[in-house]
Amino acid sequence: MYRYKRLLVSLNMDEGDKSLTRYAGMIAHMSKAAKVYFLHVAENLDIPDKIRKEYPDMLRPLDEFSVNGMDEAVKKFFNGSNQTEISYDVVEGAILPEILDMAVKKEIDLIIVGKKKRGITPGGFDKKLARKAPCSVLIVPEGVQPKIRKILTPVDFSENSADALDVAAAFVRGSGLPEIFSLNVYQVPIGYYKTGKSYDEFAKIMEKNARENMNEFIQNIELGDVAVQPILILDKKASRGIESVVKKEDIDLLVMGARGRSAAAAVLLGSVTEQLIMLCNVPLIAVKKKGANMNVIKALLAKG
Repeated sequence: MYRYKRLLVSLNMDEGDKSLTRYAGMIAHMSKAAKVYFLHVAENLDIPDKIRKEYPDMLRPLDEFSVNGMDEAVKKFFNGSNQTEISYDVVEGAILPEILDMAVKKEIDLIIVGKKKRGITPGGFDKKLARKAPCSVLIVPEGVQPKIRKILTPVDFSENSADALDVAAAFVRGSGLPEIFSLNVYQVPIGYYKTGKSYDEFAKIMEKNARENMNEFIQNIELGDVAVQPILILDKKASRGIESVVKKEDIDLLVMGARGRSAAAAVLLGSVTEQLIMLCNVPLIAVKKKGANMNVIKALLAKG
């Protein structure tokens, strides 16, 4: 957990902040975070510029109310490290650009946001954030308890999934767990029948290949004393296969690479991660190297 020293937690000033703040506290405690920034983005208020300039104090009560609300939630629900410095920020604007802007300015290692229980976030905010963020993003569904007992890392044997497995190992050490569950969802190629073998026969061939790739993949990653429990399943849809394992194994945290290899070579793609971000009911961390997408972010913020 050494890599997550500067955290950014986005609060909505609603009931969902309780579970999000508790979960953020657990992460801060595990990582011994040096700094946690709590951010609330207030929607743009339709106030003419002339009026704003004439009455600059108009928004101060809103700022004070939001900061007081965040401070109250943090004191009640945040149980982080004693070494962690807490900061509160309230800004007005569109939530995605404001989060990205602060993530860049404060050199954030991990962004933590909440997700409502029911339905997909309007506009696919979670997916867009994970795609554009300059660092890893942790998405916490509303009502989730701050506990990690089982961690699952879906892999496609790419460099990105190797990064995800390395992060999962850090979470395992921080949680005092004995192992990571590492999943590969394999498929039977469309042209299998041209080999003269049946679907079931070729499924066994693909399973054997996936098992060999998994063993080689794990051996090439320095995980120390962390054990890896491999899981192989056959499914045409990677996201469906992953969800089935999450439910069957009662997984508490998904750790996924933000990008993977092409569909021809593997089944864990960026699109699969995005699907699970939108639909999965357990916390999910989309792993990215710090500083990713920096040019994209600067272009986006420049347009604003």
